[in-house]
Amino acid sequence: MAVQTHGVASDVSQACALLRLTSIEALEYVGGSAEMQGTGFRSPWREFWSQKYERYYYCNDTTGYNSWTIPKPVQLREWMMDAELYTVDIQVARALFRSMQQLLDTNWAVPRELWSCVALLAKIVGNISGCGNSNPKFRTVKADNAAIRDKVLALDGAGELLLAAGFTFYGGVYTFAAAAPAMMMHALVLVAAKLQQLHDKRGFTGGATFVKDDAVPGQQGAPQQTAWHGTPGFRWQTNIYECSSCQQPINDGSERLFSRSHDAPVGQFRYECTQCLDSQHGYHLCEGCWDKLQSGQHLHTAGHTFRTHHPRASRHGMNSQETESNPWGVALGQGGSATRALARLHGRTGWPGS
Repeated sequence: MAVQTHGVASDVSQACALLRLTSIEALEYVGGSAEMQGTGFRSPWREFWSQKYERYYYCNDTTGYNSWTIPKPVQLREWMMDAELYTVDIQVARALFRSMQQLLDTNWAVPRELWSCVALLAKIVGNISGCGNSNPKFRTVKADNAAIRDKVLALDGAGELLLAAGFTFYGGVYTFAAAAPAMMMHALVLVAAKLQQLHDKRGFTGGATFVKDDAVPGQQGAPQQTAWHGTPGFRWQTNIYECSSCQQPINDGSERLFSRSHDAPVGQFRYECTQCLDSQHGYHLCEGCWDKLQSGQHLHTAGHTFRTHHPRASRHGMNSQETESNPWGVALGQGGSATRALARLHGRTGWPGS
């Protein structure tokens, strides 16, 4: 009932009750009345497949926020739809979803191995689903089979997913019951369909948008993956660069801009070496290390030139107006980042004069 008071549809409220979520947990999955209003299946979140990173990510059309992690409102929507479509209990739908999500989240670092594993798992469960569990040879999977051992079970979470799909494990063999009850078959069909969707780059939702390598991050493109994504101060930042000298993340001010929180970090300038653009990660300096370089400390190859990237000052794209005397690409004196740029330059060189 606490969820309903926030303008959430009755089917969503009922789903939260069946999942035994507390009021606080339920509100996290509901994501606000605007995200699950009406039928309970409308959401500003969209799913994308990144060709470059070989993984899925999610964009919120309302806020412009990108996330590698599937948002909780999307998870709830999928559990509800799966429960209805495959005639399973919503708690079962959640458990199966989480098993598949765990497999992906644990193995994103090895995409080639991950998608080979997903393809084989989709075939294993799909064979049983496709024949209605009528073919005995599809019901057993030997763990010591070379392909199963090396391409499936070698990845964390793969064996657990087979168990979640209804297989049992005994004597080195995964077995699906010949007389499996209808509910177990429904769960297996769900897993088979979802794995095939994931393998076909259609995502958990079945409607993921395919994004090519040359797409612009935040605009039909993939966010740059780092360990800092989703951490306090960086929840709104799409591309996070680490300083090549001190290895600290360079905050571009996105969280302060989008959240309007006074205690969010102030964005920093980022200095990018123009001679190192072809290296794997390039060479970037934060404000502090840039000042050290300018003071004479040997932090990088002598003679290399740098381009200055100012903190975000707009929620939209920024038009470059770079000139020799205005390396920041914005109208000087119009906006906080340009004012800070002048202050930093004056403090270091005395230019421009007061």
